[in-house]
Amino acid sequence: MKSKPTYALNDLDDELLEVYADAALEAASNHIGKVWGDEHSDTTVRFTKGIKVGCLMFIGHLYANRESK
Repeated sequence: MKSKPTYALNDLDDELLEVYADAALEAASNHIGKVWGDEHSDTTVRFTKGIKVGCLMFIGHLYANRESK
């Protein structure tokens, strides 16, 4: 069985990064005012490499500026 890739130092960081990824995708979609789709239309937009980079930058910012408990 293939294991899930590890992105951070521990499982808690993995969970946090998943939450940040969901939040980044939602924030980008809300900012653009469209949902993700296979084609560009009045209500959908393709998930381009540029959008992906922007989401990754936002995730990195959130992770770098998280508060430790």
